[in-house]
Amino acid sequence: MKKILILTFVIFISSCSFSQGPKNNQEFTNSLTIDMLVGKYLNRGEPAASQIYLSNLLWSNEIKFHYKIDTIHVTKINDQSLQVIAFDDSKIVKKDIFTEGINFNLQDDRITLSKNNNFISHNILSFGHESKTISLGIDEKGDGKYRNNSHFIGSGLVYFFYPVSLSNSSDVRFKKINE
Repeated sequence: MKKILILTFVIFISSCSFSQGPKNNQEFTNSLTIDMLVGKYLNRGEPAASQIYLSNLLWSNEIKFHYKIDTIHVTKINDQSLQVIAFDDSKIVKKDIFTEGINFNLQDDRITLSKNNNFISHNILSFGHESKTISLGIDEKGDGKYRNNSHFIGSGLVYFFYPVSLSNSSDVRFKKINE
């Protein structure tokens, strides 16, 4: 019984989970369609401290000053394509067409921007597996939503074998503006 308590204690102290997001954070909608993406969104995400801009997720290397962009307008061209325009006041900064199956895929009611699985070895004292998924979609209230999920499972070899499990989830809301 003592061994079980010690093992439980070690697992408890070696696991951490963090989650952050805007006030009144909503989950992703359960039935995302291209039509639901249509609208006008504020470029700067909430909470403001996150410093996440929708334009940076869409055009990370193509626009220099994301903080200058006010809004992102999304219109439907056809059943698979969206036109996305970034505005600074009323001036067009960037305009692009995104097509499902070419530029993005709708899976599990969201758009997965990237998914990485890596073996990590910081030094001889720690190693493990890291997975990271970045997704975009619509939340249950109709606002844009960004989620960055990171998971690390590994061990540290400081004096003995010590298992570690870390999880971090960050959500950002892109407020949809009624036109």
